[in-house]
Amino acid sequence: PVADPDRLVVLQERRNRNNTASLGASLLRYDRYLGYRDASAGVLSGLAGQAYESFSVRLGDQARTVNGLATSGNYFDVLGVRPALGRFYTAAQDAPGGAEPVVVLGYDFWQRALSGDRGVIGRMLYVDSRPLTIIGVAPPGFRGAFAGVFAFDLWVPAAAYQRPPPGATAARNREPRYALMTVFGRLAPGLSIERASAALKVIGQRVPNENAQIRVTDVRVEPLSGVPLELRGAVERFMTMLLAVAGLVLLIAATNAAGMLVARAATRRREIATRHAVGASRGRLGSQLLVESTLLCAGAGAAALLLAWWLTRLIDAWQPPFPIQLAAGVGVNARVVWVAAAIVVGTSVIAGLAPALQATKMDLAVAMREGGPQSGVRRTRLRSAFVVAQVTMTVVLLSVAGLFVRALQRALAVDPGFVPAGVVRAGLSPSPHGYDRAGARALFDQLVERL
Repeated sequence: PVADPDRLVVLQERRNRNNTASLGASLLRYDRYLGYRDASAGVLSGLAGQAYESFSVRLGDQARTVNGLATSGNYFDVLGVRPALGRFYTAAQDAPGGAEPVVVLGYDFWQRALSGDRGVIGRMLYVDSRPLTIIGVAPPGFRGAFAGVFAFDLWVPAAAYQRPPPGATAARNREPRYALMTVFGRLAPGLSIERASAALKVIGQRVPNENAQIRVTDVRVEPLSGVPLELRGAVERFMTMLLAVAGLVLLIAATNAAGMLVARAATRRREIATRHAVGASRGRLGSQLLVESTLLCAGAGAAALLLAWWLTRLIDAWQPPFPIQLAAGVGVNARVVWVAAAIVVGTSVIAGLAPALQATKMDLAVAMREGGPQSGVRRTRLRSAFVVAQVTMTVVLLSVAGLFVRALQRALAVDPGFVPAGVVRAGLSPSPHGYDRAGARALFDQLVERL
């Protein structure tokens, strides 16, 4: 539920450290984000930043870990999202030093943890020992600007969250909460990505940089595809491999269907020959067989869409046994239906073309006698070709599957150097709750003693 997503772009810098070229980075220091935001008004209609964070939330007498985002105040304005309940914080409420201590809940978290109570607006929620006022609930289906692995449950203004919680030490007061943010924006009307990149490159040279060893050599923007830049290469490679395997399975299924349709057409040779003898053209006979294969594939495609809809809902509802909620972000939408329809048409042609050509090139005299040596040879060769194709692709698929299984076996057989049975692990982050280094050390000593 984001307005005009095609105009959203993510900002990336290419840096030179000690005269050594480095790869582009989409994570910017908070102060550099502010510099870009103030100087890019004519290039971008809005520039927002976000930082991933695991929050500790107190609900009643229990605390739980949730995944969330600390964002700039204009985050929701740039995305063009409307709240399902209440309101969102804005740039005016996120000014440094005067930020409003508020929180926006994710729709799923609101339903899961607070039972969808519409009276939560105005209540206090303790997030990392900070009392924050609940002001709104995000719309259903909204999980942030990037379609990541985690389902975000909370959004807080970064400037407000940089304030230490009550009881924090003076040393903690001076430490910046967020050093790096992912920065994205919305292109100004009528401006292309190329022109925006050229303008931002000039702006990037003027934005102050605290580290003199790092020099920004290039700035560019890319379409916000939903996958963070740091993960995009790995995701694209994995999805390409997954699509290749799925395509191979589809080809095997289409070849199998084509073989069965060839066998079915062979049993109808006399019927087809009779139709041709009484005036049906070869083109019309071939069209009839193609229509029959299309109807067969359309029924299979409809069943596949129903199965996919059910399976994606099952995947999205599945959660592993740890507190942070995952978001598969998969589902059947209009684009999936159109792609499935194109695959149905393509598969229909692949599966129906061979029997249609065979039926229209038959010898009428031989077909009327229901078979002969020539037709038998032709039919055997065509079926053999399909069988060879099926076996070839299946062997390739099984070989790849065997390699995956073997790689998994090797990964599971790695010796960690200790006996993991009965060993448990716990994580604790005292710093967001206002502990300095000495206070955190004292806390851990007390916990170890009590345990």
